[in-house]
Amino acid sequence: MIKKKSIPGKGKEEGSPTDIEMIASFKKELTEFLKHNPHAQIAKRGNDFYVQRPWNDESVVFILQHEAELVKALNKLVLPPRFTAIYHLDSKTLEYIYDVIDRDDPCYKREFKFVLSGKRYLCKYGEASEELLTLSKHFRRTGTQASTDHRNLASLRDHVRSQSRKRATFEEAAVSLEPVSFFVSGFKKFDEDEITEVSKHLSFFMQYYDRDSPHILIHSPESESTESFTQSQIPEIAFPKTITTKRQDAFLLDLALTANTTNSARLKFIYYYQIIEYSAFYYIDTRTRLDLQKIINSPDIQANADLHIPRILEAISVGIHQEEGSKIESVVKTACSLESLWEAIARNLSYFRIQQEFDGGFTIEPLIPENCTRDFFCGCWNPKIVHTLRHIRNALVHGREKKFFNVIAPTGHNDLLLRPWSSIARCIAEQVIIFGNQT
Repeated sequence: MIKKKSIPGKGKEEGSPTDIEMIASFKKELTEFLKHNPHAQIAKRGNDFYVQRPWNDESVVFILQHEAELVKALNKLVLPPRFTAIYHLDSKTLEYIYDVIDRDDPCYKREFKFVLSGKRYLCKYGEASEELLTLSKHFRRTGTQASTDHRNLASLRDHVRSQSRKRATFEEAAVSLEPVSFFVSGFKKFDEDEITEVSKHLSFFMQYYDRDSPHILIHSPESESTESFTQSQIPEIAFPKTITTKRQDAFLLDLALTANTTNSARLKFIYYYQIIEYSAFYYIDTRTRLDLQKIINSPDIQANADLHIPRILEAISVGIHQEEGSKIESVVKTACSLESLWEAIARNLSYFRIQQEFDGGFTIEPLIPENCTRDFFCGCWNPKIVHTLRHIRNALVHGREKKFFNVIAPTGHNDLLLRPWSSIARCIAEQVIIFGNQT
């Protein structure tokens, strides 16, 4: 490998390679990396040579100072633009770049199996790979603004640098910090569509079982953004050793993930309610479903199709013409756990016991009386919660109702008042996705 470079401030030495030759040499050394990462470029900036746009992200570069170490790492990797992650070609493992965290963090040694439509993936948090730490050592920021947070490499680089010092600072010595990644294995090859689908399902279920679990943001390709990990709320359910699920509706997953990450209190609530509304549209009540199954299972259905088709249409008609409000009540009642709803309410008892008045004139009557118990709540929660959610949605989106003085104006005060109800809407929406009767 060519290492000799011209001295800054002086002309090139006699016999030294030209910049074009150096770039060609680096390209040859990085043949495997460039094959799997065609968006990346080798270029000279100032007196140094860099790998530019490694994730198709202009805010990140790798400096080629110690070429052998960096080249060896890069040739083993795919750097997918839609993710803050690296894909290991040898082990077929996706490594989401997380952060430097304390060993006492609940995520530090978390490991579980994730089964999506019968396909098994092993998921675990663990110490960042040597390849990732190598990337962090060579990472440099550019002046370009981006929403990728530099692929979370800055904190890793700072940690690596601190470990190379002879003595750690007092703050570093006070806690035991480790660079941690989230690993997912079980892929047969690098397939962005599969990884995106798995990432969406994983993010949803990790947040469902642990509100403090880091979630995965997937940015659109054209934004040249990526996934990053952030923190959320309160853990409610013991995190399982294995998660098994069928493929969820892609539209509902996108709504849930967007709602979980948006900073807009209004949009958060609207997205969660849209999940409930969408699921109710396709909801088939138990009686209609049984009637349809009985007709379809008739031994003579093929021989006498003309006799059975009117019965099928009649059964479907009954389900379709059910009022939207009652369909929402049915799907919520079918899917939701009373215990989880009560836990969400119990965290904000003082809020739900009094009338809430929003800027814009909209009011919400107390959801529960003083000294309400869980048993009392179980007898009165539905349809009261469903009706209240629907009224809030209407007050948020139907500006024409201002003449009735019952809208929710876009103010900071209203954003605060919406939060407890957003928590309820989220609790219901998540369970509707998982347990709802969708066709």
